[in-house]
Amino acid sequence: MNRDIIKIKYKKIACPLCYAQSYQIINNRKISVNTPKVIFKFNNFEVCCNNCNFIYTNPIPTQASLNYYYFSKSLHIGTPDYNMDSRLDLIKKIYKNKYSNLAEIGSNEGSFLTKCKDICEKVYGIDLSEDKDSHSLDKIKPNSIDIIVLNHVLEHIPDLVKFLKKIRSKITDDGKIICEVPILNKYKDNNNISLYHEHLFHFTKESFTAIFNKAGLKVESYHDENYLSRSIGGLVIASKLKYTIQAKITKDKFSKKLFKEAIEHKNEGKLIFCSQNCIPLYDFDFYHKFVNDLDKSVISSIDFNCKNRYNQLHNELKKYISYLGFVKQ
Repeated sequence: MNRDIIKIKYKKIACPLCYAQSYQIINNRKISVNTPKVIFKFNNFEVCCNNCNFIYTNPIPTQASLNYYYFSKSLHIGTPDYNMDSRLDLIKKIYKNKYSNLAEIGSNEGSFLTKCKDICEKVYGIDLSEDKDSHSLDKIKPNSIDIIVLNHVLEHIPDLVKFLKKIRSKITDDGKIICEVPILNKYKDNNNISLYHEHLFHFTKESFTAIFNKAGLKVESYHDENYLSRSIGGLVIASKLKYTIQAKITKDKFSKKLFKEAIEHKNEGKLIFCSQNCIPLYDFDFYHKFVNDLDKSVISSIDFNCKNRYNQLHNELKKYISYLGFVKQ
């Protein structure tokens, strides 16, 4: 089947953390992503800010290009590949009152929201693609949501501060934002699965919390062991500040070194389950070769939910073989 080829559009940006313009290019990630109807061409440059050493993509994909990409590649194959129970436990700890409103950004088919209905009065699912069935963030009234959950979403958002300011406007004065992202110093221990073309930013604990401060949000707590949905993550619980504070940005001494080491040690040719919508395949030329070779020997580093679903995923992949999107690097 012939597919249209779409080149992702990019725009130049300043460092999202310190607004400096100068940077050093560390890596060029050229990727072709096949979806049922379109082949997307990525040409990402991962750079290090010369002022603060924040690692980000520059030029960065435009939001419109990413919307089309995410909507095109979505497979909707079921249960999320992260620990939903851990996230529910955290919400129960924060809010013991069932009469609360919760929104999940990046909700996909709503498996997590279905579980939240038992502990929240109202739940809203917000997807950032052009899916007409999801609730647009713009349609949510200001100061109306008690809890907003972002589970490995923020690293996909091109305009970090603008986006965080928008969701800040949606939470109540006592509201909380629960946000988890991959943390750079955990990359190697998790087989570098976050070295991925969709991940536009690579956070340390310090840069992660600083971004929230810049958006007028107070980080109440940071967690890198408890309540995580994925072992590679770091999690913040944040609330509104009455005014924006000037976040103190210091030059990170380790980000560049950690990122370069992760690139050097990236394990190619392994199967990695890293999102419920897309299963990246490295060095497999044909769908049938992948399915025939699918066994536990090629599974490299997967979250526990995926491991428990091995047989189910095997059957799903056979079922969706003519629709499956893959990534060749």
